[in-house]
Amino acid sequence: RQRQMCIRDSITGDRCVVSVPKVWYLTGGSTKEGTITELMLFNPFADNATVTVTTYSEFDLDLIQELQNYDVAGRSWASIDLSPYVDFRDNLVFTVESISGLVIPSLKRIDDRGEAAWPGTAPAETWDFPIVTAGDLERFISVMSAGDDENIVDVDIITPSGSVRNARQVTVDASIPELIPLSDLAAPPYGVRLRATAPIAASVIATAPLDDPTGGEGSLETTTTTDPGTDTGTNGTIVKGLAGTVGTSSASSEWIVPVATLLGSETSLFVMNTGTETAIVEWEALGESEYVAGGTVEVAADTIAEVPVEVGVGVYGVSVESDRPVSVGWSIAGEEGVALVAGIALR
Repeated sequence: RQRQMCIRDSITGDRCVVSVPKVWYLTGGSTKEGTITELMLFNPFADNATVTVTTYSEFDLDLIQELQNYDVAGRSWASIDLSPYVDFRDNLVFTVESISGLVIPSLKRIDDRGEAAWPGTAPAETWDFPIVTAGDLERFISVMSAGDDENIVDVDIITPSGSVRNARQVTVDASIPELIPLSDLAAPPYGVRLRATAPIAASVIATAPLDDPTGGEGSLETTTTTDPGTDTGTNGTIVKGLAGTVGTSSASSEWIVPVATLLGSETSLFVMNTGTETAIVEWEALGESEYVAGGTVEVAADTIAEVPVEVGVGVYGVSVESDRPVSVGWSIAGEEGVALVAGIALR
């Protein structure tokens, strides 16, 4: 399932789902002033499904009676606006547990700067995020412990020139999610690896600063600044908007990346190598068009590489193969906003 929408001058994309756990975790929601979070429940099967939704925030566990034994009709979507149930929460996390049948949940977050969506995941002890922001967006990682005890989470920063292990360490309580700031750790582009003492769920949120004088609304302001120390996007552009993505819990040597483009936008692959040896990575555009693009890039140990992709008409994805396990994501940024999307590991 791959979605991309342009709504209110914004771009939204989320990753395809390739497995269905019994309990899903969705991190990174918020109902603070001016922000809406919707929980989207997709039932692709003919039979009805019943789920229980549990909500966590900085105020601990919130039990919502209306979301216990919640029915989702067969072959349909259910959209739940969380504001009436848990209003004025800065950091919201949800679990969706199947009682009968199966659903595929995703989280949609909307504010006056844009819109972002990302799918639920199962928890894991390690998470790789090959890309965590675009341009000057402020970036955070929302983390939830899946266990009953405190969880120690270490944040490693992976840049094009090397890595910083244990750049930040956070203790995550059993039922209170944490919002970890990333903006002060490095200038983009960079990736993040999370290492935890027990399984966690996590997602990246990148948003225009609250004091942004342009107001955001998913737009992209052009600048002539090319100073490499300035926090800008590709080709001297400053990106505005709202984006979010999940990571990958294990590296792989084969990836499918369903990329897309819009007029006035730039699309890039990001490859992260957390191994001990250089990875030789080959990529090739997929689609119905005669336009064929591809290439080879070397990604040194403990670094990331950005690969700009010129997506032509009729090109719907990119195949990525590596001689070493790597993690892959992609971004699209332009006049209508920004989206960050994790790739799909084939093995």
